[in-house]
Amino acid sequence: MHIQVIVSRKDITNKIKLSPMNSSKGRNAEHSKKMGQFDRMAFKQCGETLFDEEFGFERNLKDTLAYANILKNGSLQQREQLGILNEASKNNHQSRSMVNELALGVAEGIFSSARDMLESTGKTVGEFLEVLMEPAFIPDIASDTIEEAEKRRRRKAREQGQGMQR
Repeated sequence: MHIQVIVSRKDITNKIKLSPMNSSKGRNAEHSKKMGQFDRMAFKQCGETLFDEEFGFERNLKDTLAYANILKNGSLQQREQLGILNEASKNNHQSRSMVNELALGVAEGIFSSARDMLESTGKTVGEFLEVLMEPAFIPDIASDTIEEAEKRRRRKAREQGQGMQR
């Protein structure tokens, strides 16, 4: 699904310009009067959160705005914390929402270290890692033998060759 947000260039009085490219957050009062205030990051984060809640979407850590923002603008400490969360999300898909919430906190700079981040879950570092290392359900997928895969490949090539002759 594709969603577009269309906003008028100026406000209803036709005096204040509205622009999503404006990065003013109200620090310069004179500039804010002329250009208006628009926090793009807050807008994007709000849209992502609202979509996830509305449709029950379980977003992967690498698909979150917080992840992209930390990779682009984050400090070394934030990237280290993100690396821990990334490993955690790979091992246990059931903890995805907790990992995404922690990533949002890392992006906001709430945690001073990885230890603070992990302890914010109410568990010690060891307990948190035990939760993440719990075995996840992996469906039993019958692995094909090399011969079966080779037969399928030959059959597909033969079918494609016959399609070209017709």
